[in-house]
Parts: sequence; structure tokens; C-alpha cells
Amino acid sequence: MYITKGQLRGATVVILITTFLYFGRPFFHHFHPPHNIEKNAGSVVVELAGDTDYKGIYFLPPKPTVSDLFRIARVPDIRRFDEKYLAILLDTGRKVVINSGQVKIKEIDAAKRIVLDIPIDINSATTYDLTLIPGIGKKTAQAIVKLREEAGRIAGTDDLLKITGMGEKKLGKIKKYLYIRNIDP
Repeated sequence: MYITKGQLRGATVVILITTFLYFGRPFFHHFHPPHNIEKNAGSVVVELAGDTDYKGIYFLPPKPTVSDLFRIARVPDIRRFDEKYLAILLDTGRKVVINSGQVKIKEIDAAKRIVLDIPIDINSATTYDLTLIPGIGKKTAQAIVKLREEAGRIAGTDDLLKITGMGEKKLGKIKKYLYIRNIDP
């Protein structure tokens, strides 16, 4: 049997890549720690973003604080952050942003919320955000925003039945993608 130069080169490349992957695995694991713990019922879904090498979506145990997130994400030297920020309780859908040693708490954007099966606040969603929801097109999204602007805020998802073309069946399909944030007293 005759082996061509191309076959020999190809075999050499495969052997080199396999060797590199086998011996390089610990090296890459060190620089890319796991971003998530296993998602369990009751997990709190939080995003870490900003000036950090540990960006990503994390599934945290119930009632986590920013400090818990940083510990699980392996953010180095968390003592550099103000203790009042480290003690903040996180709930699903929050985004913790690190910028110049400061911590800010925001919301995960609508596209990520949809993918993660986290509802969108109907009273702050943009027309674009609403169009990300299966079953809501541009016209319906615009009608929802218009209804919200006219009413000041949407008090309950049943308010959407006031929109032309929104029936019980359609509302039933989109309800799981929406929530209404409570107004602080």
C-alpha cells in the first residue's frame, strides 16, 4: 500500500492536534473556569458583565448575594468592592456589572431573558423587546406600548385584552413571557 505525501501530512496534523488538545486541556481549563453551577429547581439566574474575565450567565442557589455570585464566579480579590454592594440580594433576571471597581445592578436584556425563559417586565419593555416574544409581531408590540403609555402602566396582563386582535387564546400563549414588576410604595 502506498501513502501519499498529503495523507502523511494529514495524519501528522491530526496527531499534533490530538496531542495539543490532550496536553493543553489543563492549561485551558485554568483560564476558562466553569461559569455556571448546575441549574436546579429554584436556581436564581444572574448575569455577570463588565470589567471582568468571568462574564456569563450563572445559576445560583436560592437567595444569593453579589458576594455569593463573585465567589462562585471566582472573581479575584472581592474585598476591593464596597461591602454594601456585596451584601445585595439578587433575584432572577438581574445583571451585575463591574466597572472600574464599582458594582451596578441592572436587568438582563430582553433577548437573553427570552432564551433563559425569564419573563419580561411589560411596563418597561420596548417595542423591539416585545417582538422577541413568540406570537407578538410589530403591530401588537406597538399596540401594547401605546396601551401602556395611555394608561400610565399596565396593571395586569388581562389589560392586554383591550388590544384589537388580542384574544384569550393569544394572551394565554404570551402570558408566560411577561410579568409586571411591583411598584415600590
